[in-house]
Amino acid sequence: MAHKYSGNIQQGLLANANTGGENVHRGIVLGALLGAAEGYRAIPAKWITGLKVLPIGVALSTLHKPDEEAVAAVSDCIAVTRR
Repeated sequence: MAHKYSGNIQQGLLANANTGGENVHRGIVLGALLGAAEGYRAIPAKWITGLKVLPIGVALSTLHKPDEEAVAAVSDCIAVTRR
């Protein structure tokens, strides 16, 4: 599915949802693959409008008991992707 719908995240994820079966798990992987291949700008604007983007520290602070090592690892990953 990722190959068939490369270039169109919306069609790919809708086709996945309409396929049935284990579409939730498959959709997670498909969305990750298509998103990584196509980038943020390929996500339909109507899917993003209204979403709140929180700084990673705020998002992680909402966890019950954030693991210090996990917080550091995620922060390191985000720093690398921003370079």
